[in-house]
Amino acid sequence: MKRFAKTVFIIILCVAFIAIFDIVNISRKEQRLLEAVRSIGGRSGSIPVWPFGTEYRITLTAVPNESQLQELKIANRLRGWVGIAFEDCDLSDKEAAELLTALPDCHLFVVNGVRLIPLDSTRPEMGEPSIARETSGCRLVRPNRRLGPRES
Repeated sequence: MKRFAKTVFIIILCVAFIAIFDIVNISRKEQRLLEAVRSIGGRSGSIPVWPFGTEYRITLTAVPNESQLQELKIANRLRGWVGIAFEDCDLSDKEAAELLTALPDCHLFVVNGVRLIPLDSTRPEMGEPSIARETSGCRLVRPNRRLGPRES
């Protein structure tokens, strides 16, 4: 009986050590993500569901430059769902492609008024180029494209 109790104690101790290590590791990644979001001028929130993952919602009001994008890549390594919305900013096709390439494990959106449109569905080849015609929120800027009377 003593041997069984000792084995159970060792198992509980190992599980506790792994849980503490996991919580510290997740907290470190979250802190790096928050610092990256703040440096870009964005805001973030999360709904924690440890140990399964967390839902992270990030809103950026500026397009990250190359060094900020490198810092933001920590979002790919987080456990859970990471949504990044771009609001009140202009994304060129090149910037949108860079964001989609750099953040493949994140869900990227463009805020269009009160709607969130997935960034990959705003590509012309995906059949929804209408986001460039909207006047509120973020819009894609297509170089070498003339804006008509309804487009601004």
